[in-house]
Amino acid sequence: MLRLLETSVTLRPAQPDDLDFVWSVYADGLRPYLSAYRPWDEAGQRQRFPRLYDAAHSAIVLCEGVAAGFVTIVGHDSTILLQQFFLDAAFRGQGLGGHLLNRFCAEWDEMDRPVSLAVLKNNPAQQLYRRFGFAPTWQSDDRFFMLRPPGSQSA
Repeated sequence: MLRLLETSVTLRPAQPDDLDFVWSVYADGLRPYLSAYRPWDEAGQRQRFPRLYDAAHSAIVLCEGVAAGFVTIVGHDSTILLQQFFLDAAFRGQGLGGHLLNRFCAEWDEMDRPVSLAVLKNNPAQQLYRRFGFAPTWQSDDRFFMLRPPGSQSA
């Protein structure tokens, strides 16, 4: 799949009609990890999601034209926030997340800006982030807050 990733992965700006897809990928990706800390309230999560999801700063990940996930990246004056990065279950574990992070990190390094994110402690994605130079700066009961300085070692 790695060779395929070199040519077939694109991003397109999120549109209002992507909300149902984005919600399903978000809920499927978050539910197993968040449930370990507190009960998953499907109706409550669904109701809150439109306030959490920032479509203006989001892109849909396409793999050979098929929606494979979404990413929300918010640029601030001196930093970047990787706010959300979720892949559909059918695309996880195949190198797509690493491929995208490699591309993003190269862009962020060119911009010479640090990048921050938060990840649930029990989410295996934290290992991917560590491979790309993100390191915990502090933690809450359930999350690591991570920072990647510009030019950090990437996988």
